[in-house]
Amino acid sequence: MMKRTWLFCFGLLPALAIAQPVFNRSDMPLPGDTARVMNAAVPGNLNSRLQISGANTVWDFSDLQPEEHELISFQGAAQTPYFFFALANAHGVKFADSINLLVISLQNIYDFYNVNNQRYAAVGRGVTIQGFPLPAQYTDPDELYFFPLQFGRRDSSTFEYGISIPQTGGFASRGGRLTEVDGWGTLTTPFGTYNALRVKSTLRIIDSISINGFNLPLPQRTEVEYRWLVKGEKAPVLRIRGNAFFGTFTATEVQYRYNLPQVVPPITVTVPPGEVVLYPNPTQELLFLAVNALDRIEHVQITDQFGRIVFSESGSRSLLDVRELQSGVYQLTVTGQYGKSTKRFVVVAR
Repeated sequence: MMKRTWLFCFGLLPALAIAQPVFNRSDMPLPGDTARVMNAAVPGNLNSRLQISGANTVWDFSDLQPEEHELISFQGAAQTPYFFFALANAHGVKFADSINLLVISLQNIYDFYNVNNQRYAAVGRGVTIQGFPLPAQYTDPDELYFFPLQFGRRDSSTFEYGISIPQTGGFASRGGRLTEVDGWGTLTTPFGTYNALRVKSTLRIIDSISINGFNLPLPQRTEVEYRWLVKGEKAPVLRIRGNAFFGTFTATEVQYRYNLPQVVPPITVTVPPGEVVLYPNPTQELLFLAVNALDRIEHVQITDQFGRIVFSESGSRSLLDVRELQSGVYQLTVTGQYGKSTKRFVVVAR
C-alpha cells in the first residue's frame, strides 16, 4: 500500500536537469542478470560523508578497503527452491544463508521482487525451516522505487508479510518505508567514477514471533539504506546500510560494484586440500587466496624479505588489500583446518 508525495526542485539550470540520471522500469534487474560486488570495511568519517546531498554533488569513497567479494544473481523463481513465486512473475535474490529468531531458525533465505510501469517492489520472501521450503507472500508489497525515479522525488509506503510455521507458530513483519531521492552527481569508488543518483530509504520495522499460541512482539527498529544507482548497472554501484538509534546512524554493511580482474583464474580452479593458490601474482592492489572447497582459512600471515611480519590476521578472509606494501617479494602463510601452506608473491609498483 502506497502514499506518494512529490517534491519539485525549481530554479535548477536546464543543463543540470539534463545531466541527472532518471530511472524507469527498463533500468531494473531481470532474471539472468548478475552483478559482482565487493564488501568493504566501514570507512572513517562516514556519517559526515553521508550528509552530502543535493544536485551535482561529489561523493568520494575511493578509500574503501575491500574485504570479500560476492556474486549477486537475479534468478527466476523456478530456478530457486521457491518456485511458487513464479506465479507472481517475480525474480529472487539470495538474502542470507540463515537467520536465527529466538527459537526459530530460518535457512536459505531469498527475497523476491517484481516490476511494473509504476514501481519496483519486494513481493515475497522464501525461507527453509527444518528442511521444508516455505513461502512468505507480502500481503502489502514493499515498494523500493517508484517511477520515474529522479532527483527530488519522495515517496512513503507500507509493507507487511508473514510466515506460518507448521506445529510451531509463525513470524510476521510490518512497517513503513520513506524513500527520498536526495542527490545526484559524481560518485567515486575504488572501482571507478560514475554519474549516479542517490536514493535514501528509511524503514521503521515491527517484527513479531508467535510460538504455540503466544505472540512475542519485538522492539521496533529503524534501518537506513543509501543506494547510488547508475544507468546500465543492474545493482547499486554503492550501497550502505545500517541501523539508526535516536538519530545516530551506525553502518553494518558497505558494498560497492566490482569486477574480477581478467587475470583471476576461473572459479572452477581446483586447489588440493591444505594448499593455497594466490592470484594475481605479481599484483599491484589486491591478492586473492583460493583454498580447497572443504578447507577454511583460519589465519593469514605475511612476512617481507627480511622475515619481518607485515600482516597477521585470524579469520576466513580470502581477499587481501596489499596497496600499503612496498614493491618487493613477500611470503604468505595460510593456516587452515588441513594445515599450513606457504607461498611467495610479488608486489609491483603502481
